[in-house]
Amino acid sequence: ALSRMKEKLRIAEKILATEDPLTAEALKHRLFIDEDAKLYPKRPYSDQHDDALYGIVRRAEQIEKTQGLSRAQTFAALASGQSTPIKHHKTTFADFKSYPIDSVSELDRALGWIETWLLANHFPQSVEAIDRTTAARFLREYLVMGRTKKTASKSLSFIREYWKWMGESGYVSDNPWVGQTLPNPPRPSGPLDEDNGKRPFTDEEVAALIYGPANTMLADIMRIAALSGMRIEEIFRLRVADCKDGLFRVTGGKTENARRKVPIHPLLLEIVKRRTEKKPQTAFLIDEFPDETPKSHDSRSHAAVKRFSRYRRKQGVDERPNSKRVSNVDFHSFRRWFIRSARTAMLNNGNPGFDAWTFPAVVGHTEGVDRAKALDMSQQHYAGQDLEEARRKLVESVKLPPPPNKD
Repeated sequence: ALSRMKEKLRIAEKILATEDPLTAEALKHRLFIDEDAKLYPKRPYSDQHDDALYGIVRRAEQIEKTQGLSRAQTFAALASGQSTPIKHHKTTFADFKSYPIDSVSELDRALGWIETWLLANHFPQSVEAIDRTTAARFLREYLVMGRTKKTASKSLSFIREYWKWMGESGYVSDNPWVGQTLPNPPRPSGPLDEDNGKRPFTDEEVAALIYGPANTMLADIMRIAALSGMRIEEIFRLRVADCKDGLFRVTGGKTENARRKVPIHPLLLEIVKRRTEKKPQTAFLIDEFPDETPKSHDSRSHAAVKRFSRYRRKQGVDERPNSKRVSNVDFHSFRRWFIRSARTAMLNNGNPGFDAWTFPAVVGHTEGVDRAKALDMSQQHYAGQDLEEARRKLVESVKLPPPPNKD
């Protein structure tokens, strides 16, 4: 009984999330049809079932008079369980696979592309509308258009797994995506813009972001990132107890080597003081979000990343050559900028007080005894422990650019 109730609540959530009122109405009818089938597995044509089907037929006749035969047929098929919306089982499937939030978003986007293509080509937006021929057309006419083959392949993998799971669960009898291969995307008709991938912010971009109209939370985390080189999730995991004696103590992170002490830059002292005064030692430094990470997020910093992306684009800081889906600059570009700035300071100062070995210790790239690997990662890919004074010299060598000239 509890299991059935949870399933009804899950379907109710789908109904509430449906933008098309007619689809939502059809799903309500389907909810009762499905419940009746579970209660009476050996009597699929019970009186309750007959009454529900009769109501669907009557409603479809009304829809035909006002919205046309096609809409009426779509409603009847969906309400009676003869057709299934493309995303109908998405949440159950994602829970079964224990997908993180990013993977759920990619699955949702891929299934949304199928819906868009089906609608544009006058097919029913249902699982049953997809056969091998239709699937091949979708891949050829839509999925590879304007996307890299890597992106299209990843989306096809999500779609294929979704259909496989529906087959294993008894919702479909065939997986039309098995054996399908992606055609090569059409060659561009004109020259391509140069694309060197992810990069640091420029000084001008840092100024536009740091001195822009950001709220207090964004303003603080941008400065902390730019003047410490920490990853955003490391910043969001800092507690009051981790910000003492002029040091940020990173107790965990992306890798085991992320555990480290980062000197607090003089320009960050006011922020740290404001955010730690009169707070318990266990409180988070960045406390605008709940202590517990919501199930819908894969990290404590998830919502902040989204807010920053919107702010960054609003400030005109973006780079998407050749209509690239993901920008070459993101919050991590502050970390790249920090390393590049410190390296520039080291090269331009004959005796800066730190050397190349200090970089891995500050940014958390130390690879155990394989220091050569750590040095290579920090110096090329990103721009015994070293003495604390050297780490502090490195951090303080980074200077924020001046505010942009308003004139």
